[in-house]
Amino acid sequence: MAFDRNRFRQGLAESTQQSADTANDRGGFKSYVKKGKRPRYTKIPEGTFVFDVIPYVVEKDFGDIGRRFTANSLQHNMDLWVHQNVGVNNDQVVCLAKTFGMACPICEEKARREAQGAQYEELKVFNPKRRCLYNIWIHDASRTEESKGVQILEIAHFTLEKNLVDIAKNPITGQMTVFADPDNGKHVCFTRKGTGQTNTTYSGHQFIDRQHPIPDAILEQAEDLTTLIDIPTYDEVAAKFYGTPTATAQPEPAPANPYVAPVSQPAFAPAGGSEQYGNDEVPFTPNVPSAPAQQFSYAAPAPARQVSPVAPNNTCPLETYGGKFGETLDRFPQCNGCSLWDDCATEYDKTH
Repeated sequence: MAFDRNRFRQGLAESTQQSADTANDRGGFKSYVKKGKRPRYTKIPEGTFVFDVIPYVVEKDFGDIGRRFTANSLQHNMDLWVHQNVGVNNDQVVCLAKTFGMACPICEEKARREAQGAQYEELKVFNPKRRCLYNIWIHDASRTEESKGVQILEIAHFTLEKNLVDIAKNPITGQMTVFADPDNGKHVCFTRKGTGQTNTTYSGHQFIDRQHPIPDAILEQAEDLTTLIDIPTYDEVAAKFYGTPTATAQPEPAPANPYVAPVSQPAFAPAGGSEQYGNDEVPFTPNVPSAPAQQFSYAAPAPARQVSPVAPNNTCPLETYGGKFGETLDRFPQCNGCSLWDDCATEYDKTH
């Protein structure tokens, strides 16, 4: 039988291409954002960051619970809820409950444990975080990023969108500045200070007058951000969360807590201090002491209530680095995923 060289030639060509396509894949973390036509921007530089938010048209109904992202609607961002550090690979998974009003295995587990008496501190790890996507056109001094046209930015809602909404509203008239308007909108500007895992802050959000309207060529590059969302099925979320092939299967032996981070610490810190959880994020071990991850199975009873809270007097885990409970919310990359985030946010809103 003659050697089939054509088969080897075709097969090796495919193998080489697959290797090239995954050359920068370090495994592990999987984002809820699918690859789009435009590049992802994952490293906000230290210093002043200026960009335009580019609006887009929603192609078809997204099905969100708030019915905001409907077919043919004009939007400036994509706003949704995401569970982080899910499963052994610490994946990001869209929360089916808070985003679509559907059943979510992770939220169900939280409800089950709450019904069995688990205390609030133990349940925070199951809470989804609010995230946003934007089409942005960056204006940098060297024009290197500007020349790339529209890029995709993924960031915490509290870090950017909440600040933009706050400054967009006129405190006297209540009228909103439509900052994403192609003709009469504004540049968005804020400042990043620090580059490390514990000293990075984002502040000084403001609008700057544009000198020119957004060119048509840039507007045409905007992607429908709803199409970049990886929407899992109930069974897919359950499989990641419990480490089982189906939602009903029971793991043997019981797996580690799907959220591998200790109660007081996030599981990830971005390389270079980036807050965006993009392709450059890598796992890290916090420098501050923490308790080992708990073990559980779906059928296991909730842990007994503890007499003392995890963080007495709501002390910020990053206090030694300048963190203050209720004051420095989302000023550090580690804030995203902290077990005290909800309480800290509540306290922050009382004074800001």
